[in-house]
Amino acid sequence: MSRRSPQLRLLPLPAGYKPPYDLDDAVDAVASAGDLARFARELSKDYREGDEEWLNDSLELFLEALTSAAEDLSDDQPAQWRDLAGLLLAATVRE
Repeated sequence: MSRRSPQLRLLPLPAGYKPPYDLDDAVDAVASAGDLARFARELSKDYREGDEEWLNDSLELFLEALTSAAEDLSDDQPAQWRDLAGLLLAATVRE
């Protein structure tokens, strides 16, 4: 009698299923303003609902960490940095 190897049975995913948004993978996929907006929305959702606690969980700590991370970057795309700075500034007064 021959032995059959077990077969993997894949269950169909429910209609409309979307895999969870992976912030680490999404960073590399940001290529437009819309991508950045979705990333920011998902980052905010992660802050509110995420299982992991944020180390920089206040605005002050977050901005200090952002400053430190920015100081580690190169200046090879100045227009993009201006755009990001403009977005950060606009977010201080936009509802």
